[in-house]
Amino acid sequence: MKKIKKILIITAGLGNGHNSAAKGMKEQYSENNSENNIKIIDITKITLMGKIMRFFFFNLSEKILETIFNNTNRENPTVGDKIFYKFFFRKISKSIKKNNPDILIFTFPCFPLCVPKTFKGKIIIQITDYISPHLSWIWGNFNELYVLDIESKKYLSQYIDKNKIYIKKFPLQKKIYKTISIDEKIQNKNTKNTKNKYIIVLFFHNILLGNEEEIIEKIIKKFPKSSLQILAGRNLNFFTSKYKNNKHINIFSWQENVDIFYEKADIVGGKCGGAFISEVIHRNLPIIITGVFSGQEKGNYEYLKKYYHQKIIDI
Repeated sequence: MKKIKKILIITAGLGNGHNSAAKGMKEQYSENNSENNIKIIDITKITLMGKIMRFFFFNLSEKILETIFNNTNRENPTVGDKIFYKFFFRKISKSIKKNNPDILIFTFPCFPLCVPKTFKGKIIIQITDYISPHLSWIWGNFNELYVLDIESKKYLSQYIDKNKIYIKKFPLQKKIYKTISIDEKIQNKNTKNTKNKYIIVLFFHNILLGNEEEIIEKIIKKFPKSSLQILAGRNLNFFTSKYKNNKHINIFSWQENVDIFYEKADIVGGKCGGAFISEVIHRNLPIIITGVFSGQEKGNYEYLKKYYHQKIIDI
């Protein structure tokens, strides 16, 4: 009988990509293992420092976050980095010891620094950005590093053994949930469009870059007959106050699953997060780039321009 492996996935709720990758990895491993043996831990929920990091991530300016990104983009962690992660995220080490997994997966960088020296299992790192990932992804010890494209492999091969690096597609979830509470305006929308009449889904649910009103104005000008579906998430109040009386714009809060939006969409728009552009590429949808956030999304934008430029809609 095949041995059932225990798998622990460690992620962080800082942007959507890391948690999305964690859920996708869990789903992939569930094909050969019981879900009861696969656990996901989000450090922004179990550690005080993780909660503080999440607060600052969503409240600091893009300029400050980009400065932090650039200042930590180095091949090796400093002594200060090692002390910081081992002390403030010691719950990760305790969780690893408690769960004693056969396979340990990280979908967020830096945290392999927290792995106890006594750990004997396999360590996998799943990178969530394209072309030039942040170098903190290679901090700590690991057995396998999963990258999304050949450029990332070439780039990171300058720093680590290339035999540890494997090219894998972003681990998107295959599961489509059947139950979802959603406004009938989009659920019953007629998707057979006439010229310039489209359903355009905009993902504005996390960090805003300050250009959202300008983007919406340009979209309305380019596609005046279209219906805009804004997934506002944590920014619901902002978009409701701006567009609640616009009959061509529907605004939605957090959704358990966005599959129904993708299925109805003729065009989607959003920032260049790794998970988002992977989903759009997978679904073969035209895309409006609403912005490129800080350093980590620049490689994603380069990848999109290089290989899928025909799908980018210029507004």
